[in-house]
Parts: sequence; structure tokens; C-alpha cells
Amino acid sequence: SVGQILMLAEAAGIDKFPASFAQQRLWLIERLFDVGGLYNISWAIQFEGRLDISALQQSFNAIVARHEVLRTSFIEQDGKIEQVIRSSLPFSCAEIDLSELSQKDRDSEVQRLLNAEIKKFFDLKQAPLIRALLLKLSAKKNILLVTIHHSIADSWSLNILMRELSSFYGVFSQGQPVSLPELPIQYADYTVWQCEWLQGNVLAKQLDYWTNQLANLTVLALPTDRASPKQQSFRG
Repeated sequence: SVGQILMLAEAAGIDKFPASFAQQRLWLIERLFDVGGLYNISWAIQFEGRLDISALQQSFNAIVARHEVLRTSFIEQDGKIEQVIRSSLPFSCAEIDLSELSQKDRDSEVQRLLNAEIKKFFDLKQAPLIRALLLKLSAKKNILLVTIHHSIADSWSLNILMRELSSFYGVFSQGQPVSLPELPIQYADYTVWQCEWLQGNVLAKQLDYWTNQLANLTVLALPTDRASPKQQSFRG
């Protein structure tokens, strides 16, 4: 039950915060529609040269430890969506060795695996909502695919993730100490501010504005060669 989950969360050192309005929208969409991996954000890198897999794993764990949002999942209680943030969360980069395959079979398998990973569903109730897959093509060629759910990241966030992954990897692969400063603010801090701000007159003005903007909304009747299905499939 939800109550049991929350009791276990508290015992495991887990903090709870209100979800942002964007996160609430995504939670609702996931409940209403079969969206699959529609809100997955994926990013692939090809590494040339020998890859220090241990340093890469350390880098991911350092990033997950640094950013609370990467240790976040969601829970619904009494009609409200909350962020559930774990105090720590071990992260493992999955590895698949394709180096024994022929060039043709390897290329085909890489494409198949990448497509499957990009579309794979995230359960918003289970952290982490980020995963990494490393494909070994040869001794000196690897492809890394990172997939993250839109509820905890956007395209701008990926630039930070890539920059920090590169920084951590450079440090760990050379056996040097980490020097990135501690973050002064986390995403949960923003959501608390957002929920406190959007109340009273501010909320009333926003509601009035959008009520007026959408008052005369009409359906855009585009000419199509067949009727739209009752249930969207997102295959268009």
C-alpha cells in the first residue's frame, strides 16, 4: 500500500517533496495514455580508444550522488504527486559485448539494441529514472547510450550531464580527487518555491488568463485519408 511504501521510504533515509507542475503533467499523461518511451530522452556517444569502464562506472555514481533529481521517483498520495528522493542510490551501467560478431551482424545488433533501449518504458515509481548501456564493438571502440525520463531532465540538463560525465571520467581515469563544488540548490528546492509562489492572486491571474485564451477553442479539422483512432498510438 502507499502507507507501507512511505514507511519503508522513511526507514531507508528517503525525503519527500511536492512534484513540480511539469512532473505532475507527465505523471498524469503516463496514467491516461500508453505512451511507452515517448518521454524518454536519449543520448549516444562513440568512444574511440581504450575505455576505462571502472572510471566510467565511478563517474555515473558520482553524478547520481551529486544530483538529487537522478535519485528521484514519484508516488501519489491523497491525490497529490510527490517526489521521493533517496539519500543514496547505486548506479550500474549495463554492458553488452558485440565484439565477436561480424561487421554486418554487429551493425544490425547495435541498431536493434539502441532502438529497443530508447523505447523501453520507465516506471515513474521506481528510481533511478536514468539508465546507461555500453556496447563494446571492439577493444578500442564502444558506444554509450544514456536514456533519462523527461520528468527528471530536459535537453538543457543533458548538457550538464555530458559536461560532468566528461569531467568525472577524466579525474577517475587518472586516479585524481574530485574537485567539483557542491551544488547550492537542487531541483526539489525549485519545486518547493514554485508551489509556494503559484497561490492566491498569482494562481487566480494565471487561471483567468488561460480560461479566456481557451474559451473559444475549436478542433482543427485537418483533411486525412482515414479517421483518427480513439486511442492514440503515437505511431504517426
